Amino acid sequence: MRVTLHIGAEKTGTTTIQRFLKNNAARLREKGVLVPSCGYLLDSVSHDKLPIYGRRDDRPDDLRLRLGGEPIGRFRAAFSRDLLGECRASHCGSLVLSSEHCSSRLLFADEIERLRDLLAPIGTVAVLLYLRRQDEMWVSYYSTAVKTRSTEPIGLPTADAKREFLDYDALCTRWAKAFGAEALRVRVFDRREFKGGDLIDDFIAAAGLGIDPSGLERPPAQNRGLDPRMLEFLRRFNRHLPHLSEQSGFRPDPRQGDLLAILERLSTENRRALPPEWRRAIMEEFSPGNSNVAKRFLGREDGRLFREEGRGERESANPPAFTMEDAFEIFARVWAEKNCPGGLGAGREGSRQTGGGAARPGRG
Repeated sequence: MRVTLHIGAEKTGTTTIQRFLKNNAARLREKGVLVPSCGYLLDSVSHDKLPIYGRRDDRPDDLRLRLGGEPIGRFRAAFSRDLLGECRASHCGSLVLSSEHCSSRLLFADEIERLRDLLAPIGTVAVLLYLRRQDEMWVSYYSTAVKTRSTEPIGLPTADAKREFLDYDALCTRWAKAFGAEALRVRVFDRREFKGGDLIDDFIAAAGLGIDPSGLERPPAQNRGLDPRMLEFLRRFNRHLPHLSEQSGFRPDPRQGDLLAILERLSTENRRALPPEWRRAIMEEFSPGNSNVAKRFLGREDGRLFREEGRGERESANPPAFTMEDAFEIFARVWAEKNCPGGLGAGREGSRQTGGGAARPGRG
């Protein structure tokens, strides 16, 4: 059986890919591609049992907490048995597994090797990894942190963030060492580099599934980002009512209702959240490693991993500070959208959309 292990990275359309796989699991199986159901936790679209299986016993995280106290040894034995059993019963020629947490949470050789050993009896494994410009990755990561509960203003990447998901050279080296460099398939997360300009088509081709995707359900883009003004509004809102908190048991707080969905609908495409000098500093720091990745895993002798053209919008001035007028304007639009969907909030940029902006990174 041919195995494709899609490990992310995070913030590279993984939820869209995973929703596609889960929604089309039955039809994919008819085409000889197994998307195993045993890898999911509850209603997740990510095969989160994979990073739980691989992660060291002494490094529990929020994913393992979702096992409800089941001993990790017993969980591993059951998952291995279930996965092998589902593969054998499927009579499929291909297996696809997907969890972006594999790339960000399995940081040690023994963790990745444990996952390798789990999959070895099934067949030959290809590890598929999408990489996104680090400055874009950091903005998207920060946006997700605010959408969950963060109240911190954006800053430069932390040491942990660099180690866990921004150092692509180290990331690729870890996985190549465990599975072999020839098993690692690196793709650039840029629509201009996708097959046909489409992420799903690119994933099908990169995974080597060899199937005709016509007739398969294509989900809309998932986890849409917030523009800087909406993000700053939510960051300050989190001080009083975060989406996740200890009080809510780190589950979505029902008192927030559909605030996130409304803010996403009201957001514009202008997502500048970092001053240009910060963007340059981030990309310059990772430039040598990115060059190594481009040469080693993409065969690009010039060492160019990411395109630079079409990025002029990043050179614009920093946005002005977020004001009380901004807060009231956004609140009014949220109120109108909540009480009259498609009314005041839809298709309207607001009276101060062009003048307002997120607080400058680093301000409280």
